Amino acid sequence: MYALGGSQYKESVSLAPISSVPMAIGVHIMRALVALTAVIAVTFILSRAIGANAPDRPPGVAATQWAPISESLGVVMAPEQQRKPIAVSPNALLLMPPAEGYFMVKQGNTWRRLILVEPVKGPGPAG
Repeated sequence: MYALGGSQYKESVSLAPISSVPMAIGVHIMRALVALTAVIAVTFILSRAIGANAPDRPPGVAATQWAPISESLGVVMAPEQQRKPIAVSPNALLLMPPAEGYFMVKQGNTWRRLILVEPVKGPGPAG
């Protein structure tokens, strides 16, 4: 019995001391929490990667022809034309032929073809 402020009461709740819980159970619980956290993290990352929206591209442009630069700018790669093979030395370093294409820019919800025009005079006095 304990005396508190002149009144007496009995301790009615009895908790087991922490030292009586086997240490192995605590280790298993910690491992389970770490594993659960890892599973949740991997699930979240995979769901974000798989569920991501397909890249926005102009209508009528195949995914294989679209090379996005940003959300509002990209390059449309024109289909390659068949070329005649050329006879060269087997030791020659051959590069891929240049690709053809054009830029597309998104303004609002509309994609527009971008034509680059070389200015007549550049900015500044040196122009």
